[in-house]
Amino acid sequence: MIKGHGVDIIKVNRVERMLNRFGQRFKVRIYTEEEINYCMTASNKIESFAARLAAKEAVYKVLSSELETLCWQEISVMMENRIPTVFLKGYAKEAAEEIGIETWYLSLSHERDYAVASVIAEGG
Repeated sequence: MIKGHGVDIIKVNRVERMLNRFGQRFKVRIYTEEEINYCMTASNKIESFAARLAAKEAVYKVLSSELETLCWQEISVMMENRIPTVFLKGYAKEAAEEIGIETWYLSLSHERDYAVASVIAEGG
């Protein structure tokens, strides 16, 4: 059964401005160490950071009924067998369990100007 659906779109240049202005401070506030390492080795670094931020926003939209505040690092998006995969910890994981979410389906897309993420949450 579908428990929720979240979509987010973000301007890539907005993320680029934040990365340029705040640098490592922005990265460690929003992204996990694994996400930072992945994005820094990607050929399209800025788009990769933007897509992950859009994904985190999309996941938050699904969890927001059970999650009052969010630590961005509690939501992680990594590639697993070339498939973007959602990993949760802390309060985000607890909120997903409370809603009954067992599986996440995530789609990411990005190009020069925009990054978009769509997530479907499924549970029994």
